[in-house]
Amino acid sequence: MKTPRVRGEVTKEWVEYMLTEFESKNHPGSKVTLQSWNIGDATKKGDGYSGDLLKLEAKGTVQCTGEGQHEKEYNHIIKFKSPDPFTQDMLKRFNTAGNESKIYSSIIEEFNKFQADHSDNQFPINIPKHIYSKDTEKEQILVMENMKILDYDNNQKIDLVGLEEAKLALEQLARLHGISYIYQRKHDFLTKYPSFKQGKIQEMMGMGQDAVIDLVIEFLKKQDEYQDLLKKVKVSKPHTVKKMKEAFAERKTNVYCLNHGDPWNNNILIKQNGDNKEDKVVFVDWEIAHWNTLSYDLNYFLGGATKPELRKDHLDDLLQHYYSHLIRVTSTLGGPVPFDGFEQLKSEFDAASAWGFGRALSFAMILSEASKDWKMTNHELPSGISKFLKKGMAKVFVPLFMKPSMMEMMMKGMMKKLSDPVMKELKNES
Repeated sequence: MKTPRVRGEVTKEWVEYMLTEFESKNHPGSKVTLQSWNIGDATKKGDGYSGDLLKLEAKGTVQCTGEGQHEKEYNHIIKFKSPDPFTQDMLKRFNTAGNESKIYSSIIEEFNKFQADHSDNQFPINIPKHIYSKDTEKEQILVMENMKILDYDNNQKIDLVGLEEAKLALEQLARLHGISYIYQRKHDFLTKYPSFKQGKIQEMMGMGQDAVIDLVIEFLKKQDEYQDLLKKVKVSKPHTVKKMKEAFAERKTNVYCLNHGDPWNNNILIKQNGDNKEDKVVFVDWEIAHWNTLSYDLNYFLGGATKPELRKDHLDDLLQHYYSHLIRVTSTLGGPVPFDGFEQLKSEFDAASAWGFGRALSFAMILSEASKDWKMTNHELPSGISKFLKKGMAKVFVPLFMKPSMMEMMMKGMMKKLSDPVMKELKNES
């Protein structure tokens, strides 16, 4: 059965095939026959997702060998990666292509079995159920459970997460970090999954930050009451940019583990009702999960999912909560405990805080009205001739774009594209 590459290629026959494959995992020989099915947008314009997300709703009859048949409803999310040759070639060179499918189809399942065997299932990592996936050079698709049917939803961008929600999200990150940290020592995760090794994705994240600081400087120039601050920002800019780029350099306190990679507000689903805190927070969109120091996820989350007021009033409280849960996870799983004390974790976090500050400024820009018209990637399938030409151009130009100097220029260009309309919104206080 041919795997669809874009939404227009999703057919009834493929949906039946995909659901049959899913049902056959637990009941070999099962067959799904659809009675009705429908696909629609799973996200709104301006939500900031790079993949094309579809909502699948279907009703069907499941025929099980020796067990008769029964009716079943399906509510899933179909995720396509961009079919654009430039985007695909870039992902290959970042060494992240296929990682999200591995996360959903095997890695989190392995981690959850590992922690269950060693802790009586005290620390499950919550993630949407994997339904189906293909990730080869020609087939790239991921189907997962639609968590919104189970009463999960995003916080609005303008609200971000509150204190209790932030603590629950940090518990989930502590589980991911702690379990992968111990798992690596006992089962050599990186040998089994070498594509998760730290690569160019981290290098890219440190680029273009001076363009964000330039926006701050331009804004402060118009604010008479902040002229002393403006002088400080100007003087400290070279040092700040240097610290941003060196945030994840090797240090004595570095603790490496699997990072979600993109734990900002949009990728956090929160259960809207119910008292059970165990499954209240779910992280989605694991496309750039990779091996890194845990301060990467911590700074990224706090910069992209919490308001400045929350960080100002509760930063140490949040980090202490994360630290306590991390130590509990790692010690229960058989150690070694990754830090000598909270102050060492705090030092590790602080070493990357200049980079985290830059991420917070970038996410503040994403809250703007201007970002709603900012197209992340192209989800349209190129024509035969166009695809052939683009593939050839990608082979020539992508290696050039991957050079640090060119990558820096591209990131500055992206920030500049967004900074001009954001500046207008800042000036008119919208």
